[in-house]
Amino acid sequence: MTVADILILLVIVISLLLGFWRGLVKEAFSLASWVAAVIVAAYFSAPLADVLVNVLENATIRRVLASAVLFVLVMFAGSLLGTLASRISATIGLKKVDKTLGSLFGILRGLIIVLLVLFLTLPFEFSQNWYEGSWFVPYFTVLLENLESLLDYEVSGNETIA
Repeated sequence: MTVADILILLVIVISLLLGFWRGLVKEAFSLASWVAAVIVAAYFSAPLADVLVNVLENATIRRVLASAVLFVLVMFAGSLLGTLASRISATIGLKKVDKTLGSLFGILRGLIIVLLVLFLTLPFEFSQNWYEGSWFVPYFTVLLENLESLLDYEVSGNETIA
C-alpha cells in the first residue's frame, strides 16, 4: 500500500464519517445551499450593489461585498433549514436511516473527490511516480477512462474537450 492509497482511503473515510455525523438531510441541505447561494449571489448581487452606491464608492468592492453578503445569508438560511429538517427527521424516528444514508452520501462524495484529484493530476509527469504501485489508482483510472468516453475528453490531457 502506497502513500497515494492511504490518502485515498483517508479522504473516503473522513467523508464517510462526516456524512454519518451530519446525516443525509443536513448533507442534502448543505449541497442545495451551496448551489442556491451561488445562484442568488450571481443574480442578485448587482441590484444589492446598486443599493450600496451611497455607502461605497468603488463599484467592484460594492459588487464583491454584495455577493459575499448574499452568499453568507443563503448559506446561513440553508444551515438553519437543514438543522431543522434533521431534527424533524430524528423526531419522527428516521435518525438511523438519515445517518446510514448520510454515510453512503459521504462515500460517494469521497469517491468524487478522489476522482477529481486524479483527473486533475494524472496528466502531469510527477503523478506517475506518485501513483506507481498503488492498489486503488488503477481502478480509478479505469473509471476515469470510462467517464472519458461519456465526456469525450482524453484523461491523458493531450486531447481537447469536444
